[in-house]
Amino acid sequence: MKKIFVYSILTFAILTSCADLSLEPTFLTATNFPKTDADAIVAANGIYVPEAEISATITYFVDAAADATISGEAVLGDGGATLSNLTYGTSNSYVDFLWTYLYIGISNANALIDVLNDAPAVTSSLAERLINEARFLRAHYYFYLVQLFGEVPLILSPQGGIAVPRNDVHKVYTQIVTDLQAATNLPHDVDYPAADKGRVSKGAAYALLAKVHLTWATTPGVDDPEAHYQAAVDAANQITGYSLTDNFLDNWNKNNRYPSEHIFSASHIAGQVAFGDGGNHQSHCAFATTFDDETPHLVVSDSSFFNRFDINDQRYEGSFLFEATNPDNGKTTRYTLPRYRKYIDVDNIATSAFTRDHNRTILRYADVLLIQAEALNELGHTQEALPLLNQIRHRAFLYSPHPANPEDFYIRTDSQSELRDAIRRERFYEFVYEQSRWFDLVRWKVLVKTIRKVKVQDKYRNVSLKHYRFPIPQSERNLNPNLTQNPGYDDNDLSPYLTSDYEVGTDGFPPSND
Repeated sequence: MKKIFVYSILTFAILTSCADLSLEPTFLTATNFPKTDADAIVAANGIYVPEAEISATITYFVDAAADATISGEAVLGDGGATLSNLTYGTSNSYVDFLWTYLYIGISNANALIDVLNDAPAVTSSLAERLINEARFLRAHYYFYLVQLFGEVPLILSPQGGIAVPRNDVHKVYTQIVTDLQAATNLPHDVDYPAADKGRVSKGAAYALLAKVHLTWATTPGVDDPEAHYQAAVDAANQITGYSLTDNFLDNWNKNNRYPSEHIFSASHIAGQVAFGDGGNHQSHCAFATTFDDETPHLVVSDSSFFNRFDINDQRYEGSFLFEATNPDNGKTTRYTLPRYRKYIDVDNIATSAFTRDHNRTILRYADVLLIQAEALNELGHTQEALPLLNQIRHRAFLYSPHPANPEDFYIRTDSQSELRDAIRRERFYEFVYEQSRWFDLVRWKVLVKTIRKVKVQDKYRNVSLKHYRFPIPQSERNLNPNLTQNPGYDDNDLSPYLTSDYEVGTDGFPPSND
């Protein structure tokens, strides 16, 4: 969405668009906001900003803190590199940044919902839509928080954020679902005009609702996991109007930012006021060394991970860049460890590390199919789940770099456990560098054993059960004495994790490089 670049933090700071740079910023408060429909739209845009701001940071949490990705940066203080090697502490700058921006988004959503509930100057149908956009984004930010930190303060009004204690995870999930159910009243993606492409839609609300229920079903203490698996299936069944792209890489084509598979993304447009260069540092992190064979900021941790792919699978070359040619001198570099391909602009490769204007994919139709397949299989409906998985397999081998019949690569099994492993493997193949891996390993409760399978620079990372959550930022605890710390960070008490619920099963792969 080209217009999503605005900050609005409780008092809405309305900035001008790129096309209207001569105007001065206007600051609107609760006493004079909103005067027009345009005021309300611009303020709603500000709720999207944290989603773009965290595009690089969330990658360190969900990719680099898992098994398949590492940081090539030097350890200078407690930042991204320590997330990768699992030595981060309670004052980690990335942890503090992510927490802060997620709550900025929540605060903006709360403020907009509050004022639009009684805003006679705003067209009622528009006010309803913007409230539902805000509720989707609030739910999305809380979904990040509850997965990464566990119990978190649940704040639902502009006045409710002082010294709030952490709330039970199931109460947070209940609110997330309530918000997303309201957001299912949003328009379909195709009903938005071209200028509004990228706003959250009915399909996005149902897709996130399906993902939330799938995750909630595996959360310790959940009352009825089967009901949540069924709710995930039901939500996925409501999603219409999307299809897999034939060419996997069409999902990251800057000339068509909203292909048939797109459901929701963080928008990154070159020239935006807030960023200038587009702001998606995933591009920079993957290609920071450009044509040098040094380790970039983020890279695959071991050759075993790209060797898992069948060379007939288009996702092999779609996920990894094995070599690059410098257009200035014609020299080709063959990388020791391939670069992550999805956010590298190979058409303008010399500037790819600096333009940073790829949208960050958050929800796409492939995820919906695999969410539904996983939920159906956990309910025992293995034969219903198989065709969903095989849709993904079909696309993977349809445009093979080598002649292949996609049906030769279908999964065929009557076994629930075999299909479970196949779905877990497929999620790895499909979502390389898409902020899925850590969430998946935590949901499957195999985080520790999976990370322990992988050597990085001939050493195993010192992973423990405490890494099922990140620490509550110490800066927040200094401000709010009611915030307790997660187990393992202030002391060695890991008893909340020492249950049979943890470390059962596999990620679908055998040991990789023991």
